[in-house]
Amino acid sequence: MRRRLAFRSYPLARLLLCLFLLSQSSMASAAPANALAAASVATRGAYTRANSAATNPDQPAIKPTSAPEARCAPNPCALYLPWIAIEASAEQPATPTEPATTPTPLPATPTPLPATPTPLPVTPTEPATTPTQPAATPTQPPGTATAQPSPTPTEPSTPAPASDIEPPSAPANLYVIGKTDTAIALAWDASSDNVGVAGYTVYSGAAIVRITTATTTTIDGLAPSTTYTLAVTAHDAAGNMSAPSASIAITTKAPRNPGDDFYEPDNSGDQASPFVLGETQQHAISVPSDQDWVVFRAAAGWTYRIETSDLASGVDTYLELYDRDGTTLLAANDDTNGSLASLIVHSLHAAGFYYVKVRHYSSSRGNPNYTYNLRITSLDTQAPTTPRNLRVTGRTDRTVSLAWDAAADNVAVTEYALYSSSTLVLTTAGLGASVSALSASTTYTFTVAARDAAGNLSPKSATLAVTTDDLYEPDNSF
Repeated sequence: MRRRLAFRSYPLARLLLCLFLLSQSSMASAAPANALAAASVATRGAYTRANSAATNPDQPAIKPTSAPEARCAPNPCALYLPWIAIEASAEQPATPTEPATTPTPLPATPTPLPATPTPLPVTPTEPATTPTQPAATPTQPPGTATAQPSPTPTEPSTPAPASDIEPPSAPANLYVIGKTDTAIALAWDASSDNVGVAGYTVYSGAAIVRITTATTTTIDGLAPSTTYTLAVTAHDAAGNMSAPSASIAITTKAPRNPGDDFYEPDNSGDQASPFVLGETQQHAISVPSDQDWVVFRAAAGWTYRIETSDLASGVDTYLELYDRDGTTLLAANDDTNGSLASLIVHSLHAAGFYYVKVRHYSSSRGNPNYTYNLRITSLDTQAPTTPRNLRVTGRTDRTVSLAWDAAADNVAVTEYALYSSSTLVLTTAGLGASVSALSASTTYTFTVAARDAAGNLSPKSATLAVTTDDLYEPDNSF
């Protein structure tokens, strides 16, 4: 025998109502056997009367008693006994009521209901719409410290070096190696510094005329018969500048007249005239025992050719090469190739300034007309290519920073010479340099040339005009 209770509601409401009915069924389970027994007796009585009516036509038929129906709503939701099951479908149409069937006879002994009600098998009314979430990280047990990821190792920071504020000592013993009408060669003693001396700056008055890393230099592009006051300072890599050396005043030679020995007096190493490699100088053995001294800069390991030529009548030259001290004789030659001219070809073991002396073979001979030409070259006679793309990389009211593209050479470029107008300002092995001690709001023109170890100098680059900044900028508002 089945009893159905149908009702309509929302899914949650239906679920709550079914749970309420389940609780009522549990409360009523204290005497299920009595109720079922009474129902069985009543049914059996009705069943007996029905059979009697079938055998006794005179007795009226008794209609079997059907299960009572209680409709809460037209939507189906049935409660079945002796267990409870919920059929929920809010969106499906109602199922028609099944036709009445002939009840099955109950057994003589009713089956007792279980003391514990069967749990409700709940079917969700709608599929889950929430997308599946990824699995969460397992939770640590209570009291367990959560493991933290190890930080990525980092390099220990290097402490910044302490600022170097100590300047180098002032260069000492500034002196003149030689001079011409347009050039002066200088030398001085090296400075000292707590870290290291980076270079030297040569001044003519207040103007910078040369920056170099050596303790000797030649200043060219000067005017004849002009006095220049020269001094030198040292600087370190931190930019600390030393006090200036003691200044010296030197006057360039007067312009020569045709036939004059332009380089006199040049009768000792101390009076030697600077010689630019590749040039030709004309000298004269003007008086008996006259000596002509020149000094030139050489690169280590290079071979140099020193020669006299175009000798005037009565001239027989004798050529000598001296080491950097000006007293140690390295090589000598009287005549060469069957002529009275002289020739020395010699490899020099170290870089520096070397001395050449020319005299007459006979010390008793001398005359202002005894002229000859002197030429010094390296066996590498090919000059580097011209540096390109001279450009400004920075400027202030007092400085200009420049850069350029590298030049090429058949052997190697050893340095670059930077000029302001026609004055050599500095030499450097790099592809850039900064010129300081300039004036504000002033236009300067610069060129650069490349030099190789043999002293061959390239043509100068295209001229670059640069104007220093206004000292008072920025001053565009109050």
